[in-house]
Amino acid sequence: MSSQLRSEDRYLKHQLPRFCQGDILRDIEVVEWASVLDTEPRQIDVRKRSLPYAVVLSQECDLHQDQQNRLNLAKPTQDKYLHSVLLGPAYVEQKIRLGTHLEALGVKCETFDPKRWKVIQQNTNDRYHFLPAFDSLQVPDIVLDFKHFLTAPRGILVGLKESAYVASLGQLFRESLSQRFANFLARIALPDPEDEAKEQQAVGQ
Repeated sequence: MSSQLRSEDRYLKHQLPRFCQGDILRDIEVVEWASVLDTEPRQIDVRKRSLPYAVVLSQECDLHQDQQNRLNLAKPTQDKYLHSVLLGPAYVEQKIRLGTHLEALGVKCETFDPKRWKVIQQNTNDRYHFLPAFDSLQVPDIVLDFKHFLTAPRGILVGLKESAYVASLGQLFRESLSQRFANFLARIALPDPEDEAKEQQAVGQ
């Protein structure tokens, strides 16, 4: 690990040419599949989505090995190459509290009263991860929703780094985010027989 990333501070700023796990990006645009068009031949309709903030969630070791593999032109294989980078959209506190953070997508979300919001700020709600503001690096209060994540092509994202990179999470805080995200995705959901029966009935099975 680079010495630039070894910090007990919550936030830092590195000068590495690559992305690191926990990097915070601002004002990036990604392309998503929107729908499959009923045409011959079949075509995919795509849309652009603007992310006010996003946090790199790809593992630090993978990002490091990707860069090292690309720098070693004599290496006979390229099996360490990353084709995409995992991102967690991060929403500004006020918008997520009011449930308006996805209004650009036509999605209405729940609101949070002060009692429920305090739980999110303390990171004791498994679904959300709160990152407090740090004015000197222009980081506002932002929240990741672990149900929302996407990937962006590695090459495209690297091209945006100079303008989009804001700051990085320090090592301990980056690892906390990574563990909480992994735990959320690894949770075991027990099926509800009543819900399953309703779902099967709805599709005529």
